[in-house]
Amino acid sequence: LNEYADKLFGPESKKEEDKKNCDEEDGSGGSDIDDIDAAFDKEKADLQGEQKKAPSERRFQMVQSGANNCIFIKTKLEDPFSLVSDIFNDVMDRRESKARYILRLIPVVGTCKAYEKNITELAKSCLQEYFKPGAASSYSIIFKTRNNNQAKREDTIKVVGSVIRELNSEI
Repeated sequence: LNEYADKLFGPESKKEEDKKNCDEEDGSGGSDIDDIDAAFDKEKADLQGEQKKAPSERRFQMVQSGANNCIFIKTKLEDPFSLVSDIFNDVMDRRESKARYILRLIPVVGTCKAYEKNITELAKSCLQEYFKPGAASSYSIIFKTRNNNQAKREDTIKVVGSVIRELNSEI
């Protein structure tokens, strides 16, 4: 994820950006460090500094959800959809995956409590940019619930479908 995020949004920390600028200006591929041991020590110190960061300061953090066989990764990025889209495009272009065990990668644009009112408000705010009036679109509502007996499949699909029809009456 960091590799693609660096490509799309730039390096996470200022140190990485400064290091790249130094490499470009110097032309020798490194800074003024002639001694290899000193270079390794500097790189080790940089990596230890990254590890000491609080999890909330990192670009990606794993969230404990309690769901089996499912990992949620929280991000500070403004647009996780573009990151996932870039990953898919790269996999389609190269015909090779950089991860062995990923079956699905779904960007979560918003979350809310499983009440009809909350789902309606979230769907309106999140789906406005994707279902603009006059634009021909198709969609699929995939409902999967875990650790929740309150949200019913048919009711949720009806609510989200009505929001989509409200946003774009041509669908």
